[in-house]
Amino acid sequence: MKITSSVRAYGAGLAVAVAAAGLVMVPTTAHAGVLDTASSQAAVGFSASGGCTETGPGDATSPATPFAADGVPVTTTVTSSATVTHNVDNTDVTTMTGTVSNTVRATQLGGALRTLEVDVTTQLSLLSSKGTAQACGASVTAQGVDVGFFDLPTPKYVTAHIKSKGAVGILILQNAAGPVAGTIQQVQYFLHSNLTQRIYLPAGTWILQVQNQNILQAPTPAQTMTSPSKSTLNLDLVFDDPGVATEVAKGSGSKYLDLADGRACAAGSVAATWTAKAGKGDKRKVKKAIFRVDGVKAKVVKKPKKKQTTTLTGLDPDEMAEVSVSLKLVEKGADKLAVERTYLPCT
Repeated sequence: MKITSSVRAYGAGLAVAVAAAGLVMVPTTAHAGVLDTASSQAAVGFSASGGCTETGPGDATSPATPFAADGVPVTTTVTSSATVTHNVDNTDVTTMTGTVSNTVRATQLGGALRTLEVDVTTQLSLLSSKGTAQACGASVTAQGVDVGFFDLPTPKYVTAHIKSKGAVGILILQNAAGPVAGTIQQVQYFLHSNLTQRIYLPAGTWILQVQNQNILQAPTPAQTMTSPSKSTLNLDLVFDDPGVATEVAKGSGSKYLDLADGRACAAGSVAATWTAKAGKGDKRKVKKAIFRVDGVKAKVVKKPKKKQTTTLTGLDPDEMAEVSVSLKLVEKGADKLAVERTYLPCT
């Protein structure tokens, strides 16, 4: 196989580069299920100008290895090397090696995909005998690709945590109806990325693609890339119901107040229940509580009692909701307490 030797493979162009490389891509027929037709692949490729000759093992691609939403990690690994020599000046020699390891792990919950973890590492080396005077323009590229179909019986929010170093790539989530009739979402990452992005996916059949690439090019007077070159990718996807809390409640105030695990999307509200430690009657512990949504005061509750429910209404369904509560205790001189929790949008 031949892999593009240009960093123009960034973004959408990377998808074209992977297709041209003959790596595993999306099957043509959608299948219903938690995760179907899922496979992982790795490849190392070499290229040079037409006036040079390549020898050695050369391009290498792993078999497409299936993986399932069973929590079992699947790893594909490829190592190869090549030497490029100028056809006229046989002292102009470039030697290259490449190794890539692509590990993917998926889990499910309640009949739907719950998590997907992808970890890719690459190690590339390139040495040109003539340094920046080389005339072959050789390059070595390492790629990892993971693809599959998955069914969502209900809408989900996908939270993508992506950390990359020395690698470029793209996460693609596409409705099986196609990019025109359906919906397509893309998250690109570049050489040094540390990002979190949330994507709303309606119910239906979806196509998942993760494409990752590292490239090392022969030196020129204009640019010299460090050799050896190592890259890493850590990509985690978490599939949640719309409106659920993004994490557990934070703050010492949770001793007295339990913020709900999710907001009521249909009602546009979120509830908080006072715990047994809040007490009642003469044994009430909390004098006053101030509720805020996204920093704006939403409600004041005085002398709450255990099992009492406080409901905040009017939440914007299209926005994240950060609920924070400050508590003033009955006990004189006691420190103020706080509790907070963040919720996903509903749509």
